[in-house]
Amino acid sequence: MSKYKSRDFSRNVKVGEYTFQVREAQDWAYCNALKDGMNPCLILFIHAVDEKGTVVAEYERVWEGHLNSAHAYAFINKFLQDSKYRQQYQTHGDPIIAELPKSKDLVNPLCAKAIQRVNASKSEKLKFRDFAALKTYGRDKVSSMKMDVLKDIVSEEEMERIKGAVDERDVIAVLRWMKRGLHMDHAIHKVKVDREIANNTR
Repeated sequence: MSKYKSRDFSRNVKVGEYTFQVREAQDWAYCNALKDGMNPCLILFIHAVDEKGTVVAEYERVWEGHLNSAHAYAFINKFLQDSKYRQQYQTHGDPIIAELPKSKDLVNPLCAKAIQRVNASKSEKLKFRDFAALKTYGRDKVSSMKMDVLKDIVSEEEMERIKGAVDERDVIAVLRWMKRGLHMDHAIHKVKVDREIANNTR
């Protein structure tokens, strides 16, 4: 019943001692929302799981009408980075104050602004030059992050999709761009553009 079944919002993200499990709701949740007089286009359920595997908090976010999927990704990022913001969506359990570092604390402000612009653009309107111009402006805190840290920012399905889209050596580059805040599809496109540029300069 969701209009966004073709987009995978699912992910498991480690935040402090908790893992936040983000999943799109099943059809029964959409049916219940319709019965309540709502017109949902996307419903996300989020569970916070402790190190023992126990669900300690639950959250729900419902969008009605039209939704740009970029807004859903922005919500997930803010949810993970801002404990006060996430409390308004909590339906069960105790408040969890653990937070991911905010993108602005990890990357150059110019890079963060460029990423925001790319994320807000429709994919079909983005050109080769848009990705070529996307720079980190020097090394940032993400540049030295290793796979054991970055692998937790994507679901298993997303990791398989990334591995199927780029060379194995470029997977970590995609994850680093995602860690900086770039949406997965854009991160894959960015790394492909960088690889093409590098190959052409040899």
